[in-house]
Amino acid sequence: MDKLSELNKLIEDMEAVADKYYRKIKEESSNYLEVKEKCARVAKTIAYRDSPIGEFLKRRWEKDCEKDLGDIEVSPR
Repeated sequence: MDKLSELNKLIEDMEAVADKYYRKIKEESSNYLEVKEKCARVAKTIAYRDSPIGEFLKRRWEKDCEKDLGDIEVSPR
């Protein structure tokens, strides 16, 4: 496997782990405010140990949460 393929695989694996934990956080949360707060807390905790990975998770989960909220249809009252 060439170097670029290895790097692409590593990035895909990291994204898969981020997706897995985002789904877990969503399942354990009762609303999207809680999801957002838990994601921020976990990313901040990880950032203390490894800033680049924490920042990756923060950006990734913010994007995922915004996408989920955008997918929710709001009906008029």
